[in-house]
Amino acid sequence: MNILEVIIIALASALEIASIVLCKGAVFSKISREKIGKLIVIFSSWQIVTLLAGNFFAYLFSRRNVTDMQTWFLKGVVIVIFFAMAIEMIIKSFHNNFVEEVRNDKLMWSEAWNIASLTGVTSLLAGFGFGLLSTRMVIQIPVFAVSSVIAVISGLFVGYRFGYHPKQKAYFFSGTLLIAIDIELFCRIFHIIRF
Repeated sequence: MNILEVIIIALASALEIASIVLCKGAVFSKISREKIGKLIVIFSSWQIVTLLAGNFFAYLFSRRNVTDMQTWFLKGVVIVIFFAMAIEMIIKSFHNNFVEEVRNDKLMWSEAWNIASLTGVTSLLAGFGFGLLSTRMVIQIPVFAVSSVIAVISGLFVGYRFGYHPKQKAYFFSGTLLIAIDIELFCRIFHIIRF
């Protein structure tokens, strides 16, 4: 995968992070540097760990000599993974769970880890897909780290300013990005259109 594709997938993952973090920002009466720093450290490190784990599983899955037919199959698996992620995001965008916005300025480390763990599946699957397509780690890690930092900061401030409501739009846009990248991958892998 090229860097643009990695950036688009990282942006889709970042929108999921922002959707989760804005729910936390909606209950804060004040956003402090301590809260921002805590969430940045936890979300960024969790994204990188799960991304690396996904790449490791892909390496284990495809490390033996593979035939051309198996290579096509693995590329098809990547397309299915990204499509499933897109459908999950779009389904989440239609769920409008009522959440009572009650001010709570406490942010414990354990609570931050719990909300960060909600994004682990997405980055694990993305890492698995990247690994199957032999995407270099030098591209993946910085892009996902930077996008998670931006997602945490923007999610906190959007939640603080607008409440819970923008999360549905963020999930929908995340799913739309994943569908777009999935179509592009399908066309490129199966040589339908040259990009």
